[in-house]
Amino acid sequence: MRAIGSALLFLGTIVGFALAAAAADVLWIFLIVLVIAVGWGIRDKLRREASSLCRQRVNARRVPELESEVGTLSADLELLREHASKQWERGRDSGRKEIIGALMSERGELPELIGTEIASDTGALMLVGLADPPRNFYMGTRYALSSVSTGEVKGLLAVVFADETSGRVLLETVERTIEPYWQALEAQAILDSSKPPDVKIAAVSPTHLGQIEDQTSSNQGDIHGS
Repeated sequence: MRAIGSALLFLGTIVGFALAAAAADVLWIFLIVLVIAVGWGIRDKLRREASSLCRQRVNARRVPELESEVGTLSADLELLREHASKQWERGRDSGRKEIIGALMSERGELPELIGTEIASDTGALMLVGLADPPRNFYMGTRYALSSVSTGEVKGLLAVVFADETSGRVLLETVERTIEPYWQALEAQAILDSSKPPDVKIAAVSPTHLGQIEDQTSSNQGDIHGS
């Protein structure tokens, strides 16, 4: 209703101007002005229509590009989902191995620490133990390397090789609680493979794993802080 009223008011105004122009004998001037005004309005309307049509055409041309971007984003999201899933599975498997390894460390006699060794293929430091009597080991069995005099835990070890005939056992470090100790031991092991002094292989329970990790984090924080 408001639009109809506006239209009637506009038409009434036009008619009023037309009658006034006719009375003043200048109707031709009014007609010229009216034609110009109408033409100007038509031009603005055509410009708006043309602008809208151009935008539609531009958007239509961008449709394949946008579809390609959406496809790329979808593929990236799928890769991220797969990566997160794999990381979660690795973390779950690692945690399970730690728990089983800690449980297995309390079964059977502890291997006796007899020396060190540098792995020929990786250059990593290995600790050498001796099982007496020789027995089978679960690969990944966790042990702690602790100080004989103070009981301080130097780090966490895992069995990576065991000879059931000779009893020889190789252990790698999986958690370095006291990093400076391991750095010094690595340097020493290159020149001397004898048993490190004042340390022994000790059993570790699942509850100790969290304590050792907390101690490692605390010591690393002290190192970075200093």
